[in-house]
Amino acid sequence: MSKSNEQRNSKISPTSSSLTIADLLISDVFKKNNINLNKVKTELSNEKKQMIRNVVNDLTKQVNDYVENTKKKDSK
Repeated sequence: MSKSNEQRNSKISPTSSSLTIADLLISDVFKKNNINLNKVKTELSNEKKQMIRNVVNDLTKQVNDYVENTKKKDSK
């Protein structure tokens, strides 16, 4: 990997990258299906909001674990 790639990658944390990708994918799906994000936010029940938070937290943990394992393998 070139130095410029390493510098760019070091500025973006895995968590923020994952969230950005997820945000883009969700936005595209909403746009394709003519879904108004503000309307969806107000219509979601607290239970569904919590379920979404749990999924995001779980995915964030999985990504962080993967990154840590990759770092450990790379340092060997």
